[in-house]
Amino acid sequence: MAKKTAATSESETGEGTQEEQGEARTFTQEELNVLVGRARIEERQKYGDFEVLKAEAEEGRKLKLAQMTETERLQVELAEAQRKAIDADERTASAMIQSEIKVKAAQMGIVDPDAAVLLVDRTAIVYSEDSGVKGVPEALNALMEAKPYLKAHSGAANLNPGANTTARQAPVLTPEQKRVAERLGVREEDYAKHLRTP
Repeated sequence: MAKKTAATSESETGEGTQEEQGEARTFTQEELNVLVGRARIEERQKYGDFEVLKAEAEEGRKLKLAQMTETERLQVELAEAQRKAIDADERTASAMIQSEIKVKAAQMGIVDPDAAVLLVDRTAIVYSEDSGVKGVPEALNALMEAKPYLKAHSGAANLNPGANTTARQAPVLTPEQKRVAERLGVREEDYAKHLRTP
């Protein structure tokens, strides 16, 4: 202990060698556990009454509502209902716009309609219950001008790129099936189209 005090007083006065001033204190695992434990206890105490304060705030809100007149309480409930309705309308508009962008993007031959949803500038796209979604074709045209690689080179966009394409191919005929097709006078391709696959 005396050594520590002497080193402290020397470092405070500016005296002592650089080695003594530059030494860092090392802690044992036990000392570190004690320090961490103290810090945790302090943090718990700091925020320990959070749940109590939260419950008191809820009780205060209920008390305030109870003290309100019937008209005031109805006004608060109306305001909450209007806020919920606006939120629902915004979610509906967003879903309708997103759906319209995907459909129009596929119709216009954009390779990835999902990418178009993310990349398109929505500032000119509007939705109303009366007229639906407006401004999507113009916004998609502007997107294709800015990013021409989104346009498919031939045919329409593949709306289901993960689909199994082998299911649409005619089955391969066995030698016996080829002989049957020959005896019937039917081309092998036509015979294979009419076979039932398990």
